[in-house]
Amino acid sequence: MRTKEKFPDEATLKAYNAQHIGEYLAALRVDLGPLEEAYVRANKRSSLSIWCVTLAIFLVTIFLARIGDVRTYEGYVTLGILIIIAVVLFIMGIRFYKGTFEPVRQFTQKYNEVIFPFIFKILEIEGTHVLHTQTKDSTLKQMPTKDFQTLLASIGGMQKFSQEYAEVIQVLKDSELITEEYNATRVDDMFSFMLGAQKLFVSELAVQNVQRSNKGNSVKNIFTGYFATFEINKNLTGKTFVSTEGDTEGFGHQTFWNNLTNSGLGVTQLEWNDFENLLHVATTDPVEARYVLPPDFMQSLYTWWNGKKYNIRISFIQNRMYMLFPSTHVRFGKTVPSLTEDEVLRYIESVSIPLLHILHLADDASRQFNK
Repeated sequence: MRTKEKFPDEATLKAYNAQHIGEYLAALRVDLGPLEEAYVRANKRSSLSIWCVTLAIFLVTIFLARIGDVRTYEGYVTLGILIIIAVVLFIMGIRFYKGTFEPVRQFTQKYNEVIFPFIFKILEIEGTHVLHTQTKDSTLKQMPTKDFQTLLASIGGMQKFSQEYAEVIQVLKDSELITEEYNATRVDDMFSFMLGAQKLFVSELAVQNVQRSNKGNSVKNIFTGYFATFEINKNLTGKTFVSTEGDTEGFGHQTFWNNLTNSGLGVTQLEWNDFENLLHVATTDPVEARYVLPPDFMQSLYTWWNGKKYNIRISFIQNRMYMLFPSTHVRFGKTVPSLTEDEVLRYIESVSIPLLHILHLADDASRQFNK
């Protein structure tokens, strides 16, 4: 894989992107230029719509809070004017919103068609942007009721129910990387790569736990970022979990930290100071753990963690390596507000930098298991 040779670290990729952003933008405008004006205008109208409706709701709230206390004619006139203004604002909001959906949909669809192959080309890797396909009603009915009900009330309520979504959620469960209770998940952009004969699959993922009560919803954000799974050329007999310093509850080896005796997992000390002191390793097979975590892999993982200090989680189970990479830059259902160098560069980096580190780790694992 040439990616690691071309971009040995994050700084090299950032410098390359900054140097070529003018070329990137010119190439993107060829396909997106005709759609940009209508898209920007639709975004502005949508923002105005949200502002008008929000202000209308605020005024209605004031009206309802004051109506019981009014005793004078002037007071009723004031509240009457208030509610008229609220109605006008609401109508304006609806009118602003009309006609905004289609330009945004067209631009977003075309942007995704263009930008992801563009990023794959930068990284010099053959990849595919995987689309959600329609799920049959019978499949939807099989989904847990709790997931279905809470999903629309959390993470924007924009999840696409698809076969790909169902597969990602099942693989997440297989990874055992999140053992905390959760009932709301979202899967957005997905990517598929072939590294030799092994498949690497990456998806944008958000996981929440939503608790309902009479006082409203309580939402706990468990994870937001990238979830990756890589097929390794070996069927492992044990289970090995890795997580960064400070992340010892709620994930793959939670049972280990809470109950050593029943979990069958044990701490493995690795002979590499930086890794040993800053990253936790729990495994059912210490010998196998040392095999699946060679020095090159540990160095790549340490470099990624040391630059971000995020709580990365990795597991090795059977013939797969699973990875959770937190990221605050994942844009669920969004592209860029406009085609400017700053916006496009920011978006490209939000995708290419996590992919670079995932590709580094997958390449290290591939080399180890294909010896």
